[in-house]
Amino acid sequence: MLPICRLNGLMWLFLLGSGFSVLAQSKAEVLSPSPDAAALPDLTAAHARYAAAHDSLLRLVADVHVRSEARMGVFKVSQGTFGGPHRRVKSYAGTSSPVISYGDSQKPIALVRQQTVKRRFGVEIEKVKYYDAKGRKVLVEQFEDHQLTRMLLLEYTEQFNTPTANWLFVHGDYVVHTSRTGGARKKSSYYFMPQASPASPN
Repeated sequence: MLPICRLNGLMWLFLLGSGFSVLAQSKAEVLSPSPDAAALPDLTAAHARYAAAHDSLLRLVADVHVRSEARMGVFKVSQGTFGGPHRRVKSYAGTSSPVISYGDSQKPIALVRQQTVKRRFGVEIEKVKYYDAKGRKVLVEQFEDHQLTRMLLLEYTEQFNTPTANWLFVHGDYVVHTSRTGGARKKSSYYFMPQASPASPN
């Protein structure tokens, strides 16, 4: 049987060790980063990648708008009911009638921009298409109640009519860039605007 003084000493050592263990655990809890804090660098990188891609796309779109407006000279308006009531405005290059006469034949002037507006289930849907000087479609924008919801930009080389790359923007802050290398091979890069996670309740 151990003496009482030795038992008291062992109990004191046990309590002292327990105290150090609790203190070390509480310090570790304070110093350990939260899951949200650990994810911040990744969110920052994703935000920067999206911002760079989005800015590149907007510069290309602005260039299409400027070039198209410089080429537009005349337009033609039409109303239709096929596929639902709609209004269509076609803008052409030049400063005369959308059709040029060559003897007995007629040749249309190059189409630059086509805007179609219709209503569907109470929502106004507007689609705008842009064409370059070679008649190739270079940009398609879609709006719902005047808000941009989708945008497709097509890039070409000078000699080919097949797009070599395209940019797709979808409402909700998503951008996809697809390029074609080595013939028909495609490479796509995806960008999105990350949403901050909600704060945890106290």
